[in-house]
Amino acid sequence: MLTGLIGYPIEKTPSPAMHNAAYKYLGIDGRYVRLAVKRNALKSAIKDLIRSGFQGVNITIPYKQAVLEYLDSMSKTAIKINAVNTIMIKNGRLIGENTDVDGFQRSLAYHHVKIRDKRILLIGTGGAGRAVGLVIGKLRPASLLITDIVNKQARDFADHIKAEVIRFDRARSLKDRCDMIINAAPVDHQALATVILGSGGLYYDINYTFPRQFIGRMRVINGLEMLVQQGARSFEIWTGKRAPVLVMRKAVMANV
Repeated sequence: MLTGLIGYPIEKTPSPAMHNAAYKYLGIDGRYVRLAVKRNALKSAIKDLIRSGFQGVNITIPYKQAVLEYLDSMSKTAIKINAVNTIMIKNGRLIGENTDVDGFQRSLAYHHVKIRDKRILLIGTGGAGRAVGLVIGKLRPASLLITDIVNKQARDFADHIKAEVIRFDRARSLKDRCDMIINAAPVDHQALATVILGSGGLYYDINYTFPRQFIGRMRVINGLEMLVQQGARSFEIWTGKRAPVLVMRKAVMANV
């Protein structure tokens, strides 16, 4: 079984270690590789997957939406989010799926984070941010505000999930009016979170490279568990087998 990750840049990703550990643990003759692809080569890279014998790939920044035009079909979840992070290749067809939804929701359970009746600010409405927003909307928060440096992108997505939008340059006005901030943008917004959540709260940054800790009374969570859980769901889609989550988590922790 040949699988991999398409994105750019991806040299530091622990995903190969995570998936290869799972293959080894279950005795599957499988390999997961990095495919660093620049934007002008994305189309050819996707079309070459079948010829090269791939059974599936993950898609990461910055291609979770750019890849859509090259797919043969998508799951209902991927269509609703308009973003794909997993492709299954079956009978010569490229089928798009989004496992960020399951990954984020499972990570909330792992970290004992409750969304219901919380006042939440979501930063970032790219591919991962859309998955996060969909999950939050279903878990009945007291309120969900969305912001993005690209204001139109935030408005379009907010309309889709019936959330409200605040301009990014006005987000500081939310001081002490949020219980939780979830950062799905590719850059750290911990300084902004510290201003808004000055009296305490939760800052969940889905980027896995940022530290997990307490800053004053503010709890900080990073995206390592979301990475593990979305990877586990992708693994299950490709193999039809239950993912060894503990093995995958251990491999990730050893490679970040």
